[in-house]
Amino acid sequence: MAKELGYYEDVGLDVEIIEYNNTNIMQDLEDGKVDYAVTNSHISYENKSLHDVTLVATYFQKSPLILITQENISSALALRNKKIMISLDNVTNSSLGILFDYFEINSQNNTFLAPNRILSNFIEKKVDVITAFRSNETYILDMNNVPYNIIDPIEYGFSTSANNLFVAHTKINNEAQEIEKFLRATKKGWKYALNNIEEVASLIHTKYESKNSLAHLIYEGKVTKKLMLTNLYDIGEINENFILKSYNTLMKAKHLYATQKPEKLFLKEEDLHTWIQTQYIQRTEYTFAILLTGFFFLLLSVILLWSFKMKKEIKKRKVVEKDLEHLVEHDSLTGLPNRILFLKRLSQAIKNASKNKTYIAVIYVDLDKFKTVNDSLGHDAGNLLLINIANKFLSLVPKQDTVARIGGDEFIIICEDVADINNIHTFTKQILEEFNTPLVIQNKKLQTTLSLGAAIYPQDGNDSDTLVKHADTAMYHAKELGRNNCQFYTKTMTEKILQRIELEEDLKQSLQNDEMQVYYQLQFDSRNNTLIGMEALIRWNHPNKGLISPNTFIPLCEETGFITQIDEWTMRKAMQQIKTWQEQGLHTGLLSLNLSISRLERDDFIDSIQNILSEINLEEKHISFEVTESQVMLDIEQSIEKLTQLSNLGIHLAIDDFGTGYSSLAYLKRLPVNKLKIDHSFIDDIPYNTDDIEITKTIIAMANNLNLGVIAEGVATQEQCDLLLEYGCSQVQGYHFHKPAPANNVEKSLRALLQ
Repeated sequence: MAKELGYYEDVGLDVEIIEYNNTNIMQDLEDGKVDYAVTNSHISYENKSLHDVTLVATYFQKSPLILITQENISSALALRNKKIMISLDNVTNSSLGILFDYFEINSQNNTFLAPNRILSNFIEKKVDVITAFRSNETYILDMNNVPYNIIDPIEYGFSTSANNLFVAHTKINNEAQEIEKFLRATKKGWKYALNNIEEVASLIHTKYESKNSLAHLIYEGKVTKKLMLTNLYDIGEINENFILKSYNTLMKAKHLYATQKPEKLFLKEEDLHTWIQTQYIQRTEYTFAILLTGFFFLLLSVILLWSFKMKKEIKKRKVVEKDLEHLVEHDSLTGLPNRILFLKRLSQAIKNASKNKTYIAVIYVDLDKFKTVNDSLGHDAGNLLLINIANKFLSLVPKQDTVARIGGDEFIIICEDVADINNIHTFTKQILEEFNTPLVIQNKKLQTTLSLGAAIYPQDGNDSDTLVKHADTAMYHAKELGRNNCQFYTKTMTEKILQRIELEEDLKQSLQNDEMQVYYQLQFDSRNNTLIGMEALIRWNHPNKGLISPNTFIPLCEETGFITQIDEWTMRKAMQQIKTWQEQGLHTGLLSLNLSISRLERDDFIDSIQNILSEINLEEKHISFEVTESQVMLDIEQSIEKLTQLSNLGIHLAIDDFGTGYSSLAYLKRLPVNKLKIDHSFIDDIPYNTDDIEITKTIIAMANNLNLGVIAEGVATQEQCDLLLEYGCSQVQGYHFHKPAPANNVEKSLRALLQ
């Protein structure tokens, strides 16, 4: 805005603003091709040597540069072996570069791709991670309802500034007065822009024909104002301590030669005035120098008069620095310590435990299925849930211990001065029990469970990194065992985690390598043993590991977001097979397909189903979608809306695993479903478990009273079949009638039924 409003002309400067791309801007600055350069880095170096340039102003005190990751990647620990779209400048000269160096994210462990402005590569999941600005790409993804996670270096203690203004160091020697004028006009332009965001956005949108919408530009302006931290810093102010700290970090990491000194890193405002005064004196006669000396005596008297005010300013600055330190060491959402403060406290706890001969417990906590909450209720509800959980932890964790938030849905606890390890077992059980009570978020009850992993000092590790890594490993083992439990680290877990990572990578290639198969399990009416339909079930035939159980890879699909691709592939494959059998004159009955809630909630889901049915030329009446009760209840209103759209197409609907969720009769009456499917866990122990018998009878009676069909899965014996028929349920599915089988085997069974 300084150029647009004529502020540069007012101070006698003719300024041309050039947008640069794919060029070494710092080299151009050194060579005199440009006078000023703006970059995200606050220290400019190349090949371990500092550029001969000097930082003269910082506009974004907090860098907008972040990593946007696919929804299965929630922390920096998960970045290894991923495809990352990032520029070379951001790898070496930004907060991301420091983050990558710490977590060993490099060309040996990752695939780096050249960046572009097109988000389709991320949306289509061709890349795992992209660099982005909080003010830009997040807006576009939100507007397109694309799920994602954010990894912000500041949460890991690797924050830098951005929008940093540099000049060649020689320019300071020769043209200090011009620099002062340029900075003064630029600061004035920034101040106007921040106070008139909508006006500036409208100007950019109309005059400069921005490709972004007006709403997008206003959003960018508001985010920019937050990043400038104007309540803590003057516009353009350089945080000298921060620059020197970054310089020391680079020196320790040996990213700079030992000969590289910090004298030219940044320009202090008082130094700039000194340069101006020096140049001015050199251009005057000796007599004027005497007058100037007199002026300095006068200036000195003014300084003495203002000394009291300066003391107040110093005191104010100390308060600001204290506030900034709190900002850097605490999570902005929950107010809990972040990774920086957590690691400081853990390091000190290890020293204390070593001295006192006591134990430390590091407990890694992950929210089970938090992604489902974000997908169904939105990020605002997800944030409220995180705040509620943080407050609950604060009420559970003793004051002398620490609870921190270190990632999206990840928390970590330090238990200090532990005399008896059994106390940790008791504490983790208490945590799990406390979270058995649903939390109320936006007037909705959410049943939140946790997966906990614990590592104990000193037997599981003598340093911070090892303890955190082993606690994380134990947590993943807890997830593999069904979630909602705590596991203590053992050495065998590390090998299992490596196997899990390998399985995850194989899973991504499974569809492309034609390793997935659709199996079908026939369903019958037990009154006359007639076929009423079949359920399509996915199976993974791994080239090295053989047939992998769905209980192993389906949870992995849900965690990685791969479930939507698996769902669509299974639907298309099964529908095509049903159409083929129908054309051959075979009776197939109703095809039941499992539907994940993440796929149901996609805006394009209804259109995609209609397109598949149209391509295959299969009528809707032959299809039934099964949605689990627990997923439907996450956002009942949205579930009713989407399921009603499916029902209006003529597609049958069923509630799967009925009896395991938290649905009420009031909601059940409103759901446009045709059938309830009794979960196999209630059928398994019939006729021996009286509780299961009564639950099964109740579900059957409920379905009959609501004029809904009912089918029992997991029927393994004739006795179970007879009792279910006695209770009023004739539709059955299970090993007693038919085991899941591939299409060629099922076709033989269908032909046999014709005879």
